[in-house]
Amino acid sequence: MSLAYTSKSPDYRRLSGHLRHTWNDAQKRVDASLSETPTPSWHRLDVGATFKINSVRFALGINNLTNELYYQHLSYLRNPYSSGMRVYEPGRTIRLNAILDSGIG
Repeated sequence: MSLAYTSKSPDYRRLSGHLRHTWNDAQKRVDASLSETPTPSWHRLDVGATFKINSVRFALGINNLTNELYYQHLSYLRNPYSSGMRVYEPGRTIRLNAILDSGIG
């Protein structure tokens, strides 16, 4: 089971923000014949802010703010006959986007 929720701020002087929390429950159902292992539960926290100047919107986002080390269930680097090594999700990532509103449409 997975649960995600986002809290968004109202616009204030062309600035807005958001906070997103994602929780994934542990997965204990595995196929031992394929050497699968249970997956522990994990939490991830993302934050972001948007600022608009005329027709350009700037968005700054930080995913996995707490730099949580986690992996999805059955996310393996594998050969066809065994589960192999776990593939971890990215750590903290920061992105800055500039979006131009062309006014078309």
